[in-house]
Amino acid sequence: MTQYLNQIEPHGLVEAFIKEPPVGFTSFRTSCGTPGFSMNFDLLTTMQKNIKELLRPIQGLLFRPKAMFIGTTVTEYSIFPTGVDASLFINEVFSDFLKSHAQVLIVKDVPYRSPILSEDENYFSDALKDKLRAMGFTIVYGQVLAYVPIEAGTIDDYLKTFSKSRRKDLKRKLRSRELLSIELLHTGSSVFNDKLIDVLYGLYLNVYENSAVQFDKLTKSFFTMILKDESTDQSHSLQFLPAPGHSWSLGGIVFLYRYGERIIGFNLCFVYKNLFVDKYLGFLYPDSRRFNLYFVTWLKNIEYCIENNLKYYVAGCANPEVKALLGAQLTHSHHAVYFKNPLLRFIVGKLGYLFESDRYLVEKMRK
Repeated sequence: MTQYLNQIEPHGLVEAFIKEPPVGFTSFRTSCGTPGFSMNFDLLTTMQKNIKELLRPIQGLLFRPKAMFIGTTVTEYSIFPTGVDASLFINEVFSDFLKSHAQVLIVKDVPYRSPILSEDENYFSDALKDKLRAMGFTIVYGQVLAYVPIEAGTIDDYLKTFSKSRRKDLKRKLRSRELLSIELLHTGSSVFNDKLIDVLYGLYLNVYENSAVQFDKLTKSFFTMILKDESTDQSHSLQFLPAPGHSWSLGGIVFLYRYGERIIGFNLCFVYKNLFVDKYLGFLYPDSRRFNLYFVTWLKNIEYCIENNLKYYVAGCANPEVKALLGAQLTHSHHAVYFKNPLLRFIVGKLGYLFESDRYLVEKMRK
């Protein structure tokens, strides 16, 4: 089984992305085994909100270049096979890019001094960015990743880390949990029949269609592959680690939230190494808002981490403002961008900061 630098998700999730990529994506592997994809890229995706709104009326007329991405949308960071030579990797990828029809090459989600990665992984990422910068790539800030170090011994200890007013507000929101039933399922369980998958995929689409950033629309086939994963070794008690020798084993956890007989939400997560990685949410509107389901799922995940002695709760990149209010810390990543067109390369080099929406959001939050 290939071991990757920067990997905080099970191998099977990457395999599912390669086999069933998001709508409009074409997935591939580089010669050294690094996953990637290509698609027509909306340049407004990560642009600052005020500028994005200004350009929204003419969005359909804007340039949507064919883009080649190194990385995936199912891993928080770009992953690279352990022992890969950074210079050789870059040269091979760059050569493939120049031969392709793509107009822009983006090495996405390269870690920036990530506290949840090892020193060696952070060193490799810094060295990689230095080499890319020397080749003419523009390095821009990407999305911030939210994470919570699990230091509390109980959920009450966790709540005590908040101010009195915020703690009171959270407890008020969490009263709705008493009205809900919560069921924990494992991916690969026979309960995931086609009917249930249809329901869960519909809930996922609700969240996707209400998201401020709509980049990767996962397919029903992707979810089916994940939820029906039959190679999961469930003999690992509460840890659900990948089975030895099985590259496709996932060990995913699905929390189902019901009000009465109706499913109003789900949360698909993975335990990998000492991390609890929150990946996909699905909500039924307006019921989920009525029951403050986002806050309920957050506290349920924290509770699970505490009970199972996990080191970090990795909460993903969306909605960093809300996650920070819930106690998350934020860590940056970088994208390395290279246009074939020299004029566009020059423009992006000068105006790359316009695409760093999360960077300015975090700076605003810290003031």
